[in-house]
Amino acid sequence: IQAYDRDAAGFTSLRIKSSNYELGSDGSATFAGNIQATKPRSSTAGSTTGGLCINPSDSTAYFNFRVDEVDNALHIDTVQGADKFLFGTDGTASFAGRLLVGTTSAPAGTDAQYAKFALRGNTINSNACYLSLGNGKSTVNTTSDDNLGIITFNDNDSDAGEYARITGATDGANGTNDYPGKLVFATTADGASSPTPRLTIDSSGNLLFSQEASSNYP
Repeated sequence: IQAYDRDAAGFTSLRIKSSNYELGSDGSATFAGNIQATKPRSSTAGSTTGGLCINPSDSTAYFNFRVDEVDNALHIDTVQGADKFLFGTDGTASFAGRLLVGTTSAPAGTDAQYAKFALRGNTINSNACYLSLGNGKSTVNTTSDDNLGIITFNDNDSDAGEYARITGATDGANGTNDYPGKLVFATTADGASSPTPRLTIDSSGNLLFSQEASSNYP
């Protein structure tokens, strides 16, 4: 333990130092090993195996990090409500609320203000935003009619079918600098449980309605 009358800012300070831990006069802490925290401030689902609570001088505002014994997932609770963030053991992440990427300001005006997911900009400049969807294959292993990215439209029931979908897929043999593609728009008919392709834009720019050759319009 090392005590100082005055630090650089002119305040009385105390430093606790060992080979694995140092508490600085500015309130910083450095650890050279593992941190184990138990007895979180609160829990909401099941019991907890350990947690860490971070709160300012106002004890009603906090972040609570805990591991639940039921799902073994990492839960991050806030004073605004439980389970704002959940990280599962299978690598999944769940967020309750709004996710902003590339910005700290929520959208405003028109229906954009109600969006749960807002993506802004790119890594090159301040121009258009890029959203990339792709399969998990290499170019060599991607073949004709392989789906590359799919956007589905559903309700909030976990067992519900799809009402509509948009699919980006390959449209023929590919290769280096040769990437033929197509977009397929599908909707689910009344009384059906899965969507049917209604409109396809193929790699030649043709419009295929309901996949009928007689309905092609170049």
